[in-house]
Amino acid sequence: MRKLFVSALVFIAITIPAFAQTPTQSPTTEPVMEEKEEYVLPYPGILPDHPLYFLKALRDTILEALIVDPLRKSEFYLLQADKRLNMGIFFGAKGKAKEAAESVTIAEQFMERVVKWLLTFREGGSVVPASTVDRLERSMKKHEEELEGMMVNAGEGERPNIESALGKITSLQGEIGKLK
Repeated sequence: MRKLFVSALVFIAITIPAFAQTPTQSPTTEPVMEEKEEYVLPYPGILPDHPLYFLKALRDTILEALIVDPLRKSEFYLLQADKRLNMGIFFGAKGKAKEAAESVTIAEQFMERVVKWLLTFREGGSVVPASTVDRLERSMKKHEEELEGMMVNAGEGERPNIESALGKITSLQGEIGKLK
């Protein structure tokens, strides 16, 4: 019995990986640049060019209708805006510039809804959580960054849509101050 117990302990000790402690930085070494937290866009799922996309659209419409709380609705719209932007990026990678521009336009329409619902929540006498405002700010910066990147590769037909979406983001960034 004792040999079995010792064998089990040895087995456990061998299979559990040992992690070395990372050394701490001494004050005499060079300062480390603070790493900016990257805003990650959610995976968009199936794209509008998929034959079963209508099911996803139906689900999102039902969810939108069922959400009544302005704060929760604004979070839903922010998720949709981020997914639509990522759809635009995916379409751009596939070489479908027209679909990319359409997705980006819809993304910014959702972003307008986010701000509208948060302002409604604020005007109702409630306080918008700082985490929500922070997430919105980071999302808008990411949208602006991605749209500027898309402008470089956009054709003449898609450029006005992307410029319009970029203009909406810029104007909405000014509205965020009202939420704080």
